[in-house]
Amino acid sequence: MSRREPTEVMEVPQGRFALSRWPDRQGSPLRAWDAADEYLLSHLRQEAVPLHGTVLIVNDAFGALGTALSTEADISWGDSVVSHRALAANLGRTNLAGPVALPGNKTPAGTIDVLLLKVPKHNSLLEDQLHRLRPLLLPDSRVIVAGMSKNIHTSTLGLLEKILGPTRTSLAKKKARLAFTRFDPDIRPDPNPWPITWHHDGLTVVNHGGVFSARSIDIGTRFLLHHLP
Repeated sequence: MSRREPTEVMEVPQGRFALSRWPDRQGSPLRAWDAADEYLLSHLRQEAVPLHGTVLIVNDAFGALGTALSTEADISWGDSVVSHRALAANLGRTNLAGPVALPGNKTPAGTIDVLLLKVPKHNSLLEDQLHRLRPLLLPDSRVIVAGMSKNIHTSTLGLLEKILGPTRTSLAKKKARLAFTRFDPDIRPDPNPWPITWHHDGLTVVNHGGVFSARSIDIGTRFLLHHLP
């Protein structure tokens, strides 16, 4: 595996952007973007998708989307502090203002006209995010989901259809895929199950979507709780 400089240039229809992961690690073989980012950005430009109104980016791993769409995107939302630090560093490197970084424990306010969502690793996090975003969508809101094909499963598409509306997928390109969801305001999804709360030995344990062993108290947590003073 070849070594890379911490900063590399992503070339997409929106321009050329010097990007790095955060923190910078000399010799790391990993880039700050993936083929799903490239696919989404190419689609937006090739299809002339109107990025008007409030544009929300979700789960932008290292700020590649927020940097490339710095003049169009309003908010970058996700539960990763590393993601927000990377976005700030990449925007600063290119002297761009960019979207506001909003932590995952807060929900965006107002309505969303365009939702650009990278698929997270855990369906539990996706489920929580979709439930929280649903009330903010409009009948004509655009919802575009991007991810590597290995991360877009039948269960992923099922959550999109169950919570937001009918969903279709693109052809795969460089092992990446897009999904397009037509928001259906008449769907009545089940209530958001997240966070999940347990009572264990007199303590209240709260698990949020996306955490390890989200649907149960794992053995390590049980051990820790047993030894709390």
